[in-house]
Amino acid sequence: MKKRPSVHLILLVICAAVVGWSSLQTPRIGRCGSALYLLYRIYAARVLLALNIPSIQMQAIGVGIATLISVLVFLAPAVVWLKTGPRSLRMAGILGWTVCYLVLYFFSFPTVDCP
Repeated sequence: MKKRPSVHLILLVICAAVVGWSSLQTPRIGRCGSALYLLYRIYAARVLLALNIPSIQMQAIGVGIATLISVLVFLAPAVVWLKTGPRSLRMAGILGWTVCYLVLYFFSFPTVDCP
């Protein structure tokens, strides 16, 4: 008999997909978006430099790496909550964290200047 994934795990996967899709969008605040957006792009650029990726491919690969970093940062506390949080509050916690993360990503800490 196969074990079905829990509703909480399915919800977490859906929320991670929403965060991943949202990370592909550019925040429309500040000069270069929000601080989180810019930070993830800078981390992605550092990874690309460490891997010696040709400059022609840097833009597309950099967006993918920045999106992956964003999803991993989102998933770290979400998985901890899923494993340790009270069962009755898991769904609310995951949804609340998703909303909080997206608000932080899109609206908090607008950048004043671009590097």
